[in-house]
Amino acid sequence: MNFNNNKIKNRRNFLKTATTFCGLGWLASASLYANDDDIHAELSQELFGNTSSINEDIQNDIFGKVTDEGYEEIPQKFTASTDMDTAESRRLQLHNTHTAQRLDIIYYQDGKYLKQSMSAINKIMADHRTGEVANMDKRLVDLLYSIKKRTNNSSGSYINIISAYRSPMSNKKLRRRSKKVAKNSFHMKGQAIDISIDKVRLSQVRKQAKLLHKGGVGYYPRSRFVHVDVGDVRSWRG
Repeated sequence: MNFNNNKIKNRRNFLKTATTFCGLGWLASASLYANDDDIHAELSQELFGNTSSINEDIQNDIFGKVTDEGYEEIPQKFTASTDMDTAESRRLQLHNTHTAQRLDIIYYQDGKYLKQSMSAINKIMADHRTGEVANMDKRLVDLLYSIKKRTNNSSGSYINIISAYRSPMSNKKLRRRSKKVAKNSFHMKGQAIDISIDKVRLSQVRKQAKLLHKGGVGYYPRSRFVHVDVGDVRSWRG
């Protein structure tokens, strides 16, 4: 009888000791992870500054930020992507939806922009309201080439031009109709264009344009176009 009681007592002592060690081990692990969290917090503070601002940026990127103009603006804090291959030949297929003009042309070859080709691009991107032609920014033309290359490089797939160059007069008229039209629009500088691409989902055009980090990207699904420009890197939904 005493033998059985001692056996039970020893078993209880063993379980109690094991539980104590397990508890200490858990506390040690928790302390270790807590120290790791402290170190992570210090590194984050050094690398990124106040982490609360990072959280705010993440929320803005997911949910959007409403501006005074009444549409969502989503900040994108990225640098421009690396330069394009200067040895490649660059070709664009453009379709002006207002004038029905089509252009299939090589505009860059042997390390230089072709003057006649750039002139033809300027004409198809003219203000369709006034017919006024401007010199389009070469960076914008290259941006279109990059977007097309990343989405659908088919020769039969055209970039549809909804609005490219916009004269000051046209921009003023549009501002009377909508507050979303910027007073100093990049369209007036030949640095912005509103597009869609044949056989490519509009959301995909937007996605690839944003991934390039070369300027502004506005998404207008109801109007069926994506705005791109070569200004500061930013994005919004209209």
